[in-house]
Amino acid sequence: MAHAHHHHDDQAAYYLEQLCTIALCGALGGVCVLLWLHTYVWPPPEGQFSMLSLMLDPRFHTAVLFGGLGLLALVAVRAVGVWVESGRAVAHTHDHDHDHAHGHDHGHDHTHCDHDHGAEGHEHTHAHDQVHEGEAHDHGHEHGWNPLRYAVLLLPVALYFLNVPSKGLSFSEIHQTLEAGKSVAVKERDNVLDLDFKELKSAASSSSMREYFEGRTGRLKGQYVPSGQEKVFSLIRLKMRCCGADAVPADVVILAPQPVSGLKSMDWVEVQGVIQFNKRANRNEFVPVLQMDKISPTAPEPELYMQ
Repeated sequence: MAHAHHHHDDQAAYYLEQLCTIALCGALGGVCVLLWLHTYVWPPPEGQFSMLSLMLDPRFHTAVLFGGLGLLALVAVRAVGVWVESGRAVAHTHDHDHDHAHGHDHGHDHTHCDHDHGAEGHEHTHAHDQVHEGEAHDHGHEHGWNPLRYAVLLLPVALYFLNVPSKGLSFSEIHQTLEAGKSVAVKERDNVLDLDFKELKSAASSSSMREYFEGRTGRLKGQYVPSGQEKVFSLIRLKMRCCGADAVPADVVILAPQPVSGLKSMDWVEVQGVIQFNKRANRNEFVPVLQMDKISPTAPEPELYMQ
């Protein structure tokens, strides 16, 4: 009877473990799908960023969707398998209990046999009990249920419902500016180049491109970063290589005719000035520089990270 008790305990622990794993994997797959939906189907209001955009480069977003759908499909298959397996186990347990009860009655009849068989019967029973006790011990050790196993799966699900990350991976200044006013005066664009960081970086490494841009007037939009010098600062845009944690700044040096004041680090501004390329000391390398004519606050870009 002790063997039957441990066997039922092992089954209960096994099915509890399976149900917890199925539930958590289903929740994880659902979170992946919801992250994608919150980015592309019902995106956040203008000026705010979806959680998925803060964590991963957009080229990985489709993989998140299909990974979540695939995980949900596996969860459905496993749930059906456990359902069928549990039904068979219940039927097997019922048959086993019936046979065991019958065997017990038969053994009870043999208790009236000659006492000469008692020693042999005792030895057989003792060995049989030892085997069953060993089996019960092994099963209990193997199928012991430990909730700590599910902490890793539970963590991303908990973070999603806690709305983390929601502050741009510690870029709190960025989100303060995103909620600021977004109205920008319309400016004349004639004879002024609209620049971007990748274009200027590429031009710096090509002599023909440097010749084309050198001396022309251009506008560049980015985030203000002081340098410690009153008339020198940088404009930056964050560039995501894989995920938000490995974002790196792309920067362009700005030379101002007068000290710049009234700006905080990471404020969004638009700078207009003459394009130059300065050679680094002792290196055959050029860096883009804007000789500033004017600077003005501007609205943040709709995408936090530069592509």
